[in-house]
Amino acid sequence: MVTDDDVEMALRNRRLLAERLRWPEGALDECLRIEKDRPGYEVTWFGEWRVPGWEREAGFYAWRTEDKDPVHHHKRRREWFGITAESLWRRLP
Repeated sequence: MVTDDDVEMALRNRRLLAERLRWPEGALDECLRIEKDRPGYEVTWFGEWRVPGWEREAGFYAWRTEDKDPVHHHKRRREWFGITAESLWRRLP
């Protein structure tokens, strides 16, 4: 059972990570807003990543883990990207 203390600790941890990873000002608040508006999605901001084979643009990412894939017998994760929080919000189904 998830308690209010658990929710508060998770939010504090996200704020600390956003600060330590130098997210842009307001990025965490935008992530929380999208998660509130679109239940079932996890939203984060990632900086640019240039490691060959793992490249990604800086911006907002959202994902949702779906029920088991009947063919592969594991959970399937779908991911969406937007350079801005607004562009990500518009792309979510």
